[in-house]
Amino acid sequence: MRRAYSCTALQAIIGRVVKKDGATSFDVVDATGGGVYTIQVANPTRQAAIQLLNVGDSVTVVVSPPTLVSVAECSFFGLIGC
Repeated sequence: MRRAYSCTALQAIIGRVVKKDGATSFDVVDATGGGVYTIQVANPTRQAAIQLLNVGDSVTVVVSPPTLVSVAECSFFGLIGC
C-alpha cells in the first residue's frame, strides 16, 4: 500500500529499496511500518548516488520538509491554463 508522507521536520525512513524509478527517484518499504514511499531526489550529487542503489539494499533516508520550487499563474480557480 502506498502512503502519503507528511513531513514538517527532518525525519528518517529505514527500509529496503523495492524499485528504482529512473535516475532521480526510488521506492523504499519502511521496515517499521510496511509503508511504501517514493523518494524523489533533487540534488545532482545525490542523484548520482541513486545509480549505486540496487533493489533489496538497506537504506536510511532522511526526508526534509518540501521547499517551494515553482509557482504557476492559473486562470479562474485553476481550471484553465494550469
